[in-house]
Amino acid sequence: MKPRANLSVDTGTVITIQEMLYAVKAELGSADVLAMSAAVCDYQPAKSFNDKQKAKELILQLTRTTDILETTSQARYKAYSVGFSLDANNNLNEAKRKLSDEKLNMITANPIETLDSDSIKPTVIYNKSKIENLLRSTKKGICSKINRNN
Repeated sequence: MKPRANLSVDTGTVITIQEMLYAVKAELGSADVLAMSAAVCDYQPAKSFNDKQKAKELILQLTRTTDILETTSQARYKAYSVGFSLDANNNLNEAKRKLSDEKLNMITANPIETLDSDSIKPTVIYNKSKIENLLRSTKKGICSKINRNN
């Protein structure tokens, strides 16, 4: 797939989830497409340490992280919003829930076999309830097909 001459992709570097959220929000006003391929992580340590912990046993408490896609979906932006879902159980229903809750235009439900695989067989769900089961292809091939269909 050859990129269009007018295609512009901005990248940046962030370290924390809050930095990622800030960076996404800063760009959304002028973005045409928001494609969120994966959550940063679902949980983070409730407490961090600056030095080595020498205890024989350490209990790690976790807190839920901010869902960047959910947070940005609360505001109305002009960007065409694309999400990706990967869930070991009930993946299609979970993808439909995310499509609705996060006010997406489209979501790709990926089977768990997608992890560490060069090829995938996803299901694409559009906000008009259209469902498209794609044939197995490389991840790059799937992106090209989705791009051509939109």
